[in-house]
Amino acid sequence: MLLMISGDDLLTFIPHIIVGVTSALFASWLALRKHRSQEWWALRVEGYTSLIAALSELVIEAEFRRKLELEQRADFRTEESQREAENRRRASQLKVDCTTKAGSFLLSSRARSALDELEEIQSGYHDSHFEHLDQEISALKTCLEAIASAARTDLGVRS
Repeated sequence: MLLMISGDDLLTFIPHIIVGVTSALFASWLALRKHRSQEWWALRVEGYTSLIAALSELVIEAEFRRKLELEQRADFRTEESQREAENRRRASQLKVDCTTKAGSFLLSSRARSALDELEEIQSGYHDSHFEHLDQEISALKTCLEAIASAARTDLGVRS
């Protein structure tokens, strides 16, 4: 038996075919849009997480240096231990700089302005080493809080 479709029967299928193709295109467009949105969100999470971790390392390192300086520990006064501490600080600062530059398009303007303020304070003039450490620690903590707040807002995370 051969199936024979007349012209009238074919005309009744055309609206169904159009609806099916339109629905498929719309569903695939929505799925692709959702996937892109999820990928973008994951990139932003990674950027904020890396930045917060690097800033936290800087805070810990600066507090440790201040504690050693206040205690005037002899083992910290050696040239080698000071060089090691400076290398750790530079490595942490490098992480912050790299994350900031690599993820600059991922971070909100609020987060970027907090980082700019931190950089301004770090490069400013200080009368003493202790004043420098105190201001740096304070600026790092303020920046860290601002970045965490911006991340919660940007990523839609409830605190």
